Amino acid sequence: MKTLMMESLKIASQLHKKGVSRQSRIMLSIDDPIAFIRFFLAGQNLGAVVIPLHRKFTNDEIISCFETVKPAILVTDQSHLKVFKKNKINQLSVDDFDLSDTYFIQDLPNVLPDPEDVCVILFTSGSTGLPKAVQLTAVNFISSARSWHQEVQFTEHDNYLLCLPVSHVGGLNIIIRALLYGFNISIAIDFNINKVNQLIYHQDISLISLVPTMMSRLLQSNNITSLFSSLRLIVIGGGPISDKLLKICRESNLPIMVSYGMTETCSGICGWHLSAVTAEEDGNYIGFPFNDVKLQVDDSEIVVSGPMVMKGYIGETDCRGIHYTGDLARISDDNKTYISGRKDNIIISGGENVSPEEVKNILMQIPDVNDCEVAKLPDNEWGMKIVAFIVLKNYDESRGLIKPGDQGIEIKNYCKGKLADYKIPKEVFYVNSIPRTDTGKVLKTKLMSIYNDSKH
Repeated sequence: MKTLMMESLKIASQLHKKGVSRQSRIMLSIDDPIAFIRFFLAGQNLGAVVIPLHRKFTNDEIISCFETVKPAILVTDQSHLKVFKKNKINQLSVDDFDLSDTYFIQDLPNVLPDPEDVCVILFTSGSTGLPKAVQLTAVNFISSARSWHQEVQFTEHDNYLLCLPVSHVGGLNIIIRALLYGFNISIAIDFNINKVNQLIYHQDISLISLVPTMMSRLLQSNNITSLFSSLRLIVIGGGPISDKLLKICRESNLPIMVSYGMTETCSGICGWHLSAVTAEEDGNYIGFPFNDVKLQVDDSEIVVSGPMVMKGYIGETDCRGIHYTGDLARISDDNKTYISGRKDNIIISGGENVSPEEVKNILMQIPDVNDCEVAKLPDNEWGMKIVAFIVLKNYDESRGLIKPGDQGIEIKNYCKGKLADYKIPKEVFYVNSIPRTDTGKVLKTKLMSIYNDSKH
């Protein structure tokens, strides 16, 4: 760690010579996680605003992000140089910085940034449109870290396996918590299954954070009991967990904590432990709020307030510690809160409201279904019709769009009696995979492109 800190100071010195100062915006597009950490710390040493860029953003998304934040400087590595040259974006390579023992740190300013200053700008996943730029402060990160420490009780003996991308709030927060609480990090951001297995088996991993798709892949590849025997906690977040996945985790007695949160709240703000609740709970249950988090339901929408809530989106008004999540809530008879869908995701078909999450939950109960997504399409009869995208365990690419008389009827028949007729998908479409971001969120624009391309 001392070497890493010294290298970050060398980078900070060179960035300062290039005009970077307090509140300057530095965009980072760096695949190597160690190099990313060096430049992230260098930016923080100068009181600058660090802007990590998702490595899987499309060309249009990169241009949109750049125009939104207007960074003073862009640092990238070889894997991204061509993308930025193509768009005529000024940049520096990580190789332009001298980290040798002979480099002498000079003229490094003594910066005491205001903890209320924006220190990081993170982009949302852009799963339903162009990404939004979320402004986060030191207060946000420290408050989030304290809440998580109270829940998890980090120690210097912990070894946290970092699988989430560092451009995502979940991955970045693991780094920040390690700096604050002194635990170790092992890195497997590419999420190569063999590498993850080796690290868990041989590096005494005690903590890991995963999105549901990552957890499913690990469970399919290994003897569950032996793989996870060293772990004291497995955090799963980033989206709803299917009942099928929860059932496997329960039966295997895995130390699961399900987390609910978002970029706008600087990571998870609620959670529940699989061992502490009944088997009736499903993956849409959000658990109890962490320390300093206040949850309310306003017109069926979950509203979060607390010191971890973002300063605001770029170009919009200050949040003042309150965030309307866009998640719709269902309150049970015993006052537990469940996600019932997205405010902007409800499908109105034939005048009836349909929650895609409810339909997906039923589809995932079908034994041959490995993954699925539900979308809406304009329809002359229904206004909007429900389309199911299905990934089978034994996928046959020749099947494509299911028409009346094909095996899509089996999907629809399964739903009968479990869903109201108006909630049953009007079309079923077989795909080899559901396009997702690094953190498991469905890329709906890409999904619809697959559908549209099949029609031509």
